[in-house]
Amino acid sequence: MKNSAIQFSVALCLCFLLSCGTTRIYYLKNKTVNSALMSNRQPFRANVLNEPAIQMGNWRLDALSVSPDGRYLALGSSQIKSPLNDSKSKLEIYDVNLKQMKYTFYTNDLKQKFRINNDTDYGSIFYMLHPYKLGFRDGKTLVIQVQPYADAESIPMDALLEIDVVSGAALSAKLVDRGDFTVINSLPSKTNNTFEIRDGKMFVDGNQLTDMPTGLSSPHDEVKIGN
Repeated sequence: MKNSAIQFSVALCLCFLLSCGTTRIYYLKNKTVNSALMSNRQPFRANVLNEPAIQMGNWRLDALSVSPDGRYLALGSSQIKSPLNDSKSKLEIYDVNLKQMKYTFYTNDLKQKFRINNDTDYGSIFYMLHPYKLGFRDGKTLVIQVQPYADAESIPMDALLEIDVVSGAALSAKLVDRGDFTVINSLPSKTNNTFEIRDGKMFVDGNQLTDMPTGLSSPHDEVKIGN
């Protein structure tokens, strides 16, 4: 009876949040990607969701992005080692509805996708393609900005790759200046709010989001799912 009452209270809370508009937030804490629902009306309150979370294990999460419809979650991560050419990186695409990983692309997988363009046909000189900026152009088109690591002394340019997250196919690839995030930053905004992490706490439009855990790490993203 007690569990039923708790479930009913949670349902009421979710209904209240949805009725006034919500933003689904994905955030990193203790090497785990979690999610919460945030009311879009001030004061900003969060309801942490009780659902399976994504464990990063011994991978460092460097970038995180969710599709505008909330269906897909993209994760860019790395293992930086010494010597540097032993390092690894990967891009993962998680299906939120099915609660399962849809694709995992390591450096060799990304090299194959970059062959769609002769300028980005990376050879053996590049030992790691690090996806360190992510964004969705629409509900199924993921844009990743990759930083190539090479054994040569020269500093290679960054590269942008568009992937259809439904089929996993590469759509386009091109080079950009290293550290130029113009394309990623110009992708459609997914919310009307500004989110940031300060001292392990999440702030919305400069105000601390209540009912969220502390000790959060920087990578996070959000998608507006209510009115």
